Amino acid sequence: MDHKKNIFSMYRVLLLAVALPLVAVLLGVTTASTKATSKEVKSLTKNYMLSIVEQCGSALDSALFEGEDDALSYNFLSAKANNYTVTDVDSSYLYIVDSHTAEMLYHPTKEKVGKPVENEAVKTLISQINAGKHPEPDIIEYNFNGTLKYAAYYVGINEKYIAVITADESDVLSGINNITKQSLIVYAVSLLFWIIIAMIAAKAICKPLAKIVNVITEFSKGNFTANVRIQSILKETNQLIDAATDLKQNMIRTIEQVNKSSGNLLQDTGLVNHEVAVCNDAAVSVN
Repeated sequence: MDHKKNIFSMYRVLLLAVALPLVAVLLGVTTASTKATSKEVKSLTKNYMLSIVEQCGSALDSALFEGEDDALSYNFLSAKANNYTVTDVDSSYLYIVDSHTAEMLYHPTKEKVGKPVENEAVKTLISQINAGKHPEPDIIEYNFNGTLKYAAYYVGINEKYIAVITADESDVLSGINNITKQSLIVYAVSLLFWIIIAMIAAKAICKPLAKIVNVITEFSKGNFTANVRIQSILKETNQLIDAATDLKQNMIRTIEQVNKSSGNLLQDTGLVNHEVAVCNDAAVSVN
């Protein structure tokens, strides 16, 4: 009999049926949750930066309105700057630009103070101010030396200055990235656990079936002495075991009946042969 080549065993099919959906679900959940969380963190951080820069601008406006001549001096601004950064974001800092000269009034890197601003977005704001506009506080995204940054800005009273709070997006999302890595580790451990459970379950299902296959194979060879004492946790498998047991018993009874019939046939054949021999002897005597 020709046998088709088996590509997958039931054990592999069951294992893949459990493992592949788990992998797909875990990856899908991780990707979706990471995207949603990142989006929410970005929104919260931007709103927080905008709130901080508005607080900074209001404080400077009040100082200028009250006549503090040094309100835009480096020493005054450096003393206040640390109060206006995004907490736990190392790349976040405040800088102040003169709206008319485009020179740095304050920057955490002191060497940049007194030099022209390099940020194209701030230069655009200065152009708007020179055109007679007063841009409202807002937050923008821009690329600086290959790094994506957020910048919240506030144009001061009488357009005397522009306060800018900036932060790197990668730094803002670093917490999310760490959480994602930890989640992936947890998911990987969970996946490994469920694969082990699937392997145990698949083995419990397939091992009795393999034994039944071997028993039926022996039956097909005429060997009805094969042991059918097999145990399974599945109702359907137990029904198959019972059917194999009944088949064995029925075949044994059939063979016994055939043997018995064959014995009787031999006995009857012997009697017939004996009677034929008697008849032959009688015929010879008559002749």
